[in-house]
Amino acid sequence: MFWILLAVTTVEILAAFSAYQNWFHFSHKGIETYTHTLKIVYIFLTLVKAYYIIFSYMHLGDERRNFKLTLGFLVIILVYFIILMMLEGYYQDSIHFDFPAFMQRNPLGEGGH
Repeated sequence: MFWILLAVTTVEILAAFSAYQNWFHFSHKGIETYTHTLKIVYIFLTLVKAYYIIFSYMHLGDERRNFKLTLGFLVIILVYFIILMMLEGYYQDSIHFDFPAFMQRNPLGEGGH
């Protein structure tokens, strides 16, 4: 198990170093595509490492099927909520509120204390 985790971590480090040093001599547009792909690869490799850590070092591989399904369901819901929060944060800049007149601040300071 140690060697598998070491190999996955080595691949992650080499991929990050190749993007940082631009070993493949990408243009500006090419490096953006490469880094976007690299992010997806990082997420996949992180999930692989998490799987091996959970099922081997935490001995979840020996547990019953129902317990595994319960944890899997909770992880899916957690990821779903994180994605929803990220989408809400992305669209936050495009939302504009129309306040009623009594709630708007008068910048000239007329009529009031």
